[in-house]
Amino acid sequence: HINDGVYRCGFARNQSSYEIASKNLFAALKEVENTMRQNKGDWIFGEELTYADIYLFPTLIRWELIYSKLFKCTKQELSNFENIIKWRLKIFQLSNIDKTCHDNEWKKDYYKALFPLNPNQIIPVLPSLKEIMRLES
Repeated sequence: HINDGVYRCGFARNQSSYEIASKNLFAALKEVENTMRQNKGDWIFGEELTYADIYLFPTLIRWELIYSKLFKCTKQELSNFENIIKWRLKIFQLSNIDKTCHDNEWKKDYYKALFPLNPNQIIPVLPSLKEIMRLES
């Protein structure tokens, strides 16, 4: 509901569809946040890294740079989800993960390629991913 949810927000064709997508997206984020709080481990489901962690990371590492702005995922700041932020930083700090995160390429790809969402192809002034991660540590 999160990986697909950001796209449902971004490509909604009317206000009602967008509001439903946003509600569902943030409900799913809250569910993950609560799951992490209850499990008290380093990962979504506790002490072991699972596919759930691996599949969710690409969406949440792009959140501030892409999804919150371009896809209008704005109901809440991701920083309001304390456990998710700690989890995201922990994955980012795993060996060589940072080398797979190309924030400048993401910005070019998303802001330039998705013409209907950004017809003037303007890339907003945004912090770098390293700056975002530094603030979280």
